[in-house]
Amino acid sequence: MLETHTPYGDVLSMTGGIKNGFPVLRERTIAAPSWVVPDTLAANCRFLAGRVDEVGLLFFETKACLAYTRQDLPPDLAGLPLAWHVHLPLDLPWHDPEETARVCLALMDKVAFLGARRAVLHPPQPCRMSQEAAGGNSGGRAEFSGSAEAGKACAGGMCSDTVAAGEESAAAFAARSGRALEIFARLWRGTGRDTRDCLLENVRGADLTDVWPVIEAQDYGVCLDTGHVLSYGQHGLLGMPGLRERLRMVHLNAPGVVNQGGASSSAGQASQAGPAGAASQAGQDDRGSKAVAGTGKHLPLTALSDGWFEAVAAMLRLADPEAVLMMELFDWAGVAASIPVAEQMLCPRHGDET
Repeated sequence: MLETHTPYGDVLSMTGGIKNGFPVLRERTIAAPSWVVPDTLAANCRFLAGRVDEVGLLFFETKACLAYTRQDLPPDLAGLPLAWHVHLPLDLPWHDPEETARVCLALMDKVAFLGARRAVLHPPQPCRMSQEAAGGNSGGRAEFSGSAEAGKACAGGMCSDTVAAGEESAAAFAARSGRALEIFARLWRGTGRDTRDCLLENVRGADLTDVWPVIEAQDYGVCLDTGHVLSYGQHGLLGMPGLRERLRMVHLNAPGVVNQGGASSSAGQASQAGPAGAASQAGQDDRGSKAVAGTGKHLPLTALSDGWFEAVAAMLRLADPEAVLMMELFDWAGVAASIPVAEQMLCPRHGDET
């Protein structure tokens, strides 16, 4: 584990702003997800008020989150000292980009009373699902999905009933993805929203490099997930032209792998598990914030080896000071423990220019 200059216990005991005592982070916007304690979305937001600057609303499941009512999103949330953004669903039907846009815009309208305008969006992802995982409907075809959840045939993906395994090249998939993102951008702008506030995230199977010309042409923003870069070897994204100008948010986490026994280990430290309680993706409130099952874990920054510490620090320093630093960790202990590590990453090193 990395040593930090603030004791782990002291950070966890903070009842005020989590940035207290961290001069560099005090000047940055720190966000946390709407699932850090085992309670409802609203209770999580109230817990986070005064502790962080911004909350990322985890709208991971389309059906459940569209069904949210004033009970789930009570009006008093607007009075909390927080800024807001939305993490749009993981099960979007990218084979129908107009429907995908309709769903996302409806969810943005649902939290308009909070003043939320930024949103994190997973792009279309290629995924080969087995017939069993697809509920027996795939017939061995190559399908395209934003979700690997068993039993959901091509949920959230670019599923094609006519494309047989191996018949569509990566270039052809990138072209289809690009067209879907163009349609989405047009509909997003059609409601008066700015595509710079729609932040495409690098995810498994979609590192954004193949659709970078579309990102530039449609003026999308970018959300850089540090754990995904390391887990999936997505370092090519870091060299894309104009990345710094588009980078509006960084998802900070240490990557991990779930082995067959269910145990986790951090990238670069195969035998070392993250702190107790670290969740693999997100927890679940009473309905909509359940994560899609996957193979990656989001571990606290304390789980980074020295080598991965430097890699994440370099990514963090790519971000403009105005970018939101989202501790994408799904328990409060992990969020709090990661704060001093992020401070270390941003502090000028001995001999560096200040």
